[in-house]
Amino acid sequence: MGESRLLWTIWPGTGSGSEGEQGVRGQRKSRDRARPAVSGRAFNQVGAEMKRVVLIGDSIRMGYQSVVAEALKGEAEVWGPDKNGGDSQNVLAHLDEWAIGRKPDIIHINCGLHDIKKEFNSGGAQVPFEEYVKNVETILGRLKREAKCPIIWALTTPVNEQWHHDQKGFDRFEADVDAINDATKEICVRLDIPVNDLHSVVIAAGRDTLLVDDGVHFTTEGYEVLGSKVSDQLSDFSIQTGG
Repeated sequence: MGESRLLWTIWPGTGSGSEGEQGVRGQRKSRDRARPAVSGRAFNQVGAEMKRVVLIGDSIRMGYQSVVAEALKGEAEVWGPDKNGGDSQNVLAHLDEWAIGRKPDIIHINCGLHDIKKEFNSGGAQVPFEEYVKNVETILGRLKREAKCPIIWALTTPVNEQWHHDQKGFDRFEADVDAINDATKEICVRLDIPVNDLHSVVIAAGRDTLLVDDGVHFTTEGYEVLGSKVSDQLSDFSIQTGG
């Protein structure tokens, strides 16, 4: 990475799509698409080379990615798939393409909201809990062995299950969010992988003031809160590890 690099980012799209994309129905608050100005500490300190940052996640990641890119502008290349990462099965299937093969300097990753989707009155998750835990352990284990770079696992963000039930054609439950977050924290302890607690950040800032009407996606302010936390975590981790 000795030569100068062009900073390149993927900005989340605004087109319509499935529930997993940015479009949501019946928004409680309008989602201003203007890119917010975010101040963040330098990702690298003095004269360091540009770092390659990979963000992997679902539509929540797609919502805060531009905030992270702006905060680290001139310090790091921020890349994420232009498609929703979906559930843990999909992330695992694309792990080489999205992460290992890109040879990043740091990876920030999450999956979970798609795994816990449940059709009304079905009781069954899109990905059963035990399979989800196994998938995440495989994902993080492979990244630790093969990516050869620092990894940060992001906890899944909270939902308002009543709003979600009223607006969506399926359910997501906060108890399931808590269960997968507890399980992935245990995995990260075993694998010595740092955790970015995006769940607590949203709760502390006021969950229902940051969520839109569908009970899962966020307002512009919500994505600013998340993006600032992600960029701060990336900066802090780079400084701590001498990046």
